[in-house]
Order: sequence, then C-alpha cells, then structure tokens
Amino acid sequence: VTGAILDGMGDSQSDLDVYVLTSESGFSRRESTFADERRQQQKRKDFGIIYLPVGNAEIDVECHRIRKFEDLFKALANLESAELEQLNKTFGSLGSFDRLEALELLHRFRIAKPFANEESFHALRSKFDEQKFFIWNASHCLIQVSDAQKETRRSLNNGDFESAYLKLTRLYDVLVDAYLFSIGQSMDR
Repeated sequence: VTGAILDGMGDSQSDLDVYVLTSESGFSRRESTFADERRQQQKRKDFGIIYLPVGNAEIDVECHRIRKFEDLFKALANLESAELEQLNKTFGSLGSFDRLEALELLHRFRIAKPFANEESFHALRSKFDEQKFFIWNASHCLIQVSDAQKETRRSLNNGDFESAYLKLTRLYDVLVDAYLFSIGQSMDR
C-alpha cells in the first residue's frame, strides 16, 4: 500500500494506492484482468491496472513486475552521484527508466507498507539504497537550480521580466525539492 495517504499528504479526496509486485508468471496470469483504459500508458510503462470494487468505491491496483524494481535498484547502485559528468549524461533517466517515472516508482516504494508477503517485501526493500536515492535527487535538483539561475539572468538581461519571474519561481521550487531530498524526504508531485 502506498500513496498520498501513507505519505501524510492525503485528504478526503485521496485514494489508496495498491501496488502488486509480482513475478513474470504472476504478471502474465493477471494480464487478462487489466483495465482497458490507459492501455498505451500501461504498455509504455510496463504495468497493469486492475479496478477492485469495494463497497461504493474502487481501489486501483497497479501490477508491476518485481524485475522492474530490481532494475531500478541496480541502476541507482551503479550511479555515482558525486560525478557531475555522469549526472549530466543521465539527467533525464535512471538506467532505462525515464527520470520522472523512476522518481515516482522509487518514492512510492520508499513510503510503501506491505499488507501481504512481508518477508519478500523486506527482502526487496533491503536492495534499495535509500541514501543514494536522496543524493541522486538532490544532485539532480541542484543542476536544475544552476540552469534556472542562468535562464533567469538571461531573461533579466533581455528585459523579459515575466519570464524572469517564472524562471525564478521555478528556481525556488527546485531548491525546495533539493532541500527536502537532502534531509531524507521525498514526495510524489
């Protein structure tokens, strides 16, 4: 179980997010039950959605292959966050994953609580280097801060004050994210 409610950011409109992390055969066995909507997104991001009716509501259950998380953990382990050149080369990704997708999956995994098969969850959790996750993201944000500073200066020099204002707000937004990651916190935007 994961999502805004577990993260302490939920409200009365928040839903409960359930992830099923499964083997290849478990994923294949469930494929016929995956919802038809958002098919392209499901295929592109390699997951499936099952809607479970509970009373008058539905619970969204996302099915992911365990391999996906193991691949993310390996990519994170191979990343040298102190290497600015490597960070710049992999700015938009983590291994074969889009950076934002990797961030969402790793954040949700980080805050997740198992409701079944706790032993396997904790075994998988032990492969996740949370400290490296925070360093990777804080470093990424600081690169964005540097870029936003340059862009803000450029807009000011060109007399484009509206763009400068927008770029400056982006700079502070990313700076706050860098701060959150540096103190061991993350959030799903």
